[in-house]
Amino acid sequence: MSNDESPPSLDRVVTEVATRLMAADATNSTAVYTGVLEMLVRYFGVDVSFLRRNDHEIGASVLVAEWPVRPEILDPDPLRVVYFADADPVFAETEHRKTPIIVRPAPETDAYQRRIEADRHVPQISLAATPLVSGDKTTGALGFVKYGNREWPTEEINALQAIASLLNQAQSRVLAEEQLRYLAEHDDLTGLNNRRALIAHLDARLQPGQQGPVTALFFDLDRLKAINDYLGHSAGDSFIRVFAQRLTEGVDSKTVIARLGGDEFVVVPSEPISGTAAEALAYQLQDSLRRRVWIDGERLTRAVSVGVASGIPGSDNTSDLLRRADQAVLSAKSAGGDRVAVFTNAMSLETAYRNDIELHLQDVIENGALLLNYLPEIDMRTGKLLATEALVRWDHPTRGLLPPAAFIGIAESINLAGELGRWVLRTACKEFARWREDFQKSHGSSG
Repeated sequence: MSNDESPPSLDRVVTEVATRLMAADATNSTAVYTGVLEMLVRYFGVDVSFLRRNDHEIGASVLVAEWPVRPEILDPDPLRVVYFADADPVFAETEHRKTPIIVRPAPETDAYQRRIEADRHVPQISLAATPLVSGDKTTGALGFVKYGNREWPTEEINALQAIASLLNQAQSRVLAEEQLRYLAEHDDLTGLNNRRALIAHLDARLQPGQQGPVTALFFDLDRLKAINDYLGHSAGDSFIRVFAQRLTEGVDSKTVIARLGGDEFVVVPSEPISGTAAEALAYQLQDSLRRRVWIDGERLTRAVSVGVASGIPGSDNTSDLLRRADQAVLSAKSAGGDRVAVFTNAMSLETAYRNDIELHLQDVIENGALLLNYLPEIDMRTGKLLATEALVRWDHPTRGLLPPAAFIGIAESINLAGELGRWVLRTACKEFARWREDFQKSHGSSG
């Protein structure tokens, strides 16, 4: 605006605020609020502005946005969360205040002004704080500070109340969006990230140019079903919540922890770590998860199997990484459970082999490719044939002739052992009948 232009009217300012707030959503709300505050600071000619949200559950005011943004913010920021019980008298009023607060240098406010000057090293101020109100609840405050004396005419206060109402509506909408997003990305039992959030995180971490390797630790509780069967599913849920809490306590706040469902969890360290460090972290967390838990008066514990795998950004994708971690934890469980296994290429080959067998065994039993070899049992004294042992083989199109040990264990694990046994018995009987018929034809009907 040039020196010859008159400032926009308050109505235009309120309209501009409304227009800007229409663009606010859960992803950009802070930036939008900050831009609105910057515009208002310049319009009203003040030095500082802030937007704060009241968290009545903890009895505190939480900073949402400010202008100007402080160049150096301490960690933790002393102004981000201010508890009303510890706040100065004027600030404490914003907890339930329904009407604007106006503070100007005057004899009746000298004590407050001196406190502000001593505590925050700023001169006397003029303050206008307008509450954000929803129903009978004060949800926050919009504040403006001028160093020195400034009047706040009635029309400006009315405009600030209108702007505060617009901000309250925007914050309510954004809060609803954030709650929906939270529900969409978090597990309702534990509050941890869910599979969707985990995949989004790994997709971002594995993009080309990101730091690597990216490590995933796959945790699978051993025999949780026993707790559900003995004490009920509510006890199992309580055990899972304790498990999730111990995982959270065992890592830093930036580490991503997700529950995939049931008793499966994935931990993704926030920084790239070596294979040795990842394995050490897995053992450390495993030890913490072995500690006993009291559930419904019962002292319980469960072992946990852990699979460790890593992916390289730009080379591996999320499916690759999670598949490797899953293969590693399956290796740990198949070795007896309560173990940590680090992914190797041999595991991948073994998994591919097992998947091949699982996918095709049913069809092979029904439609062919199985055959029987027979091992005779001979009486060593007389040389007489006593019996014949039937041994099943699989004539695999790419892997050649597979012995029983290559697929019977898998058949048992996928409930095909009975069907396979019936095929063997039926085929052996059929072939025995054919042998006898052939023998009779060659030796006469009396044979």
